[in-house]
Amino acid sequence: MENNSTLEILIKYLPKIKEMYGMIETRQKQLAEVYPSSHIVDDLLFELSEYTIEVLEDYLGDSAQWLSWYINDNDWGEENLEAGYDGNTQVINTTEKLAKLIDEGKER
Repeated sequence: MENNSTLEILIKYLPKIKEMYGMIETRQKQLAEVYPSSHIVDDLLFELSEYTIEVLEDYLGDSAQWLSWYINDNDWGEENLEAGYDGNTQVINTTEKLAKLIDEGKER
């Protein structure tokens, strides 16, 4: 990894991933109107988005997959779920808190 911090990388790429998710959702709705029984494109778009997250997790060294958790389970921080290590948890609802959590995981 270059000299970019986890936070800098997340600030750069999370908005792009969120935009991609929005575009995928829009396309899924449009395709469902035309091909209501087809899920092939839905599956392909889902796999593409998951692969994108996996690549970024690998790049960040996020072996605990906190990024995936933040996006999918914690709904981009909107669910205000708690996470942490060794019983020391906090609500992860900002990019800064996510970056800190990922960095803490790299030190383990």
